Amino acid sequence: MYMGVDFSKRAISFYNNNGLVFFNKFEALNSRMKTVKVGMTKPEPLTTIRLENIEGKELGTFDINIDKKTSTIEGRQLISYNEKEGNGQLLTLSAILELAKNKMNRLTYCSDESNVPFLAKMGFVIDTDDPRYIRRGLKQVMKSRLPDIDELKYKAKVLYPQVKDVGATLSENSDIFYRGCKVLSDYIKLIARNKYPEKYYPFMGVGTDMKFTDWELLTEKMYLNKLTEKHCLDYKF
Repeated sequence: MYMGVDFSKRAISFYNNNGLVFFNKFEALNSRMKTVKVGMTKPEPLTTIRLENIEGKELGTFDINIDKKTSTIEGRQLISYNEKEGNGQLLTLSAILELAKNKMNRLTYCSDESNVPFLAKMGFVIDTDDPRYIRRGLKQVMKSRLPDIDELKYKAKVLYPQVKDVGATLSENSDIFYRGCKVLSDYIKLIARNKYPEKYYPFMGVGTDMKFTDWELLTEKMYLNKLTEKHCLDYKF
């Protein structure tokens, strides 16, 4: 089907600069089995991951800020010009690679509503202390007609009344809010990874903050390694 495609694994090398680890430009295969290159514009905390085709044409970028003090990589702007080719997936996977190599605690991103399913599929978790947002999501999980989600529905039913209404503070409800966000994220991830129809996605009306932490590095390791295999990268998380 893919005549002439080189499926050999591409190595990724790294270097240190001022206490941070950066990857050298490397080649990968995108979802259309085309060779692309992933690089970073500069070895500095505020940098851009850039994806280009073999001729050097830009296919997407991911602006990130690496903050050692807070052990956080802040994703600032993710642009993918053709997601059918898996460009956003490669850019986000590269940012997670930076998270792992620098042993940071979290990668964050403020997502608009349309990107939430993509990021949830990558393993990101919704990160909000807005009780109305969480309740709206849990209510839709409870009413979902998706098959084989009894456990998620049960968790949503238990958590829904515990998420206090407007005026609740994060310090009072941080654990409940986190658990509510996790149930909603797991539900969206299930839809995205199983390619269920879009009608099953919860309608939230707004975007939200999302995060991928060192915990997700552990729990999503198998999925991430499937992605490195898919893109023919010689790397294991």
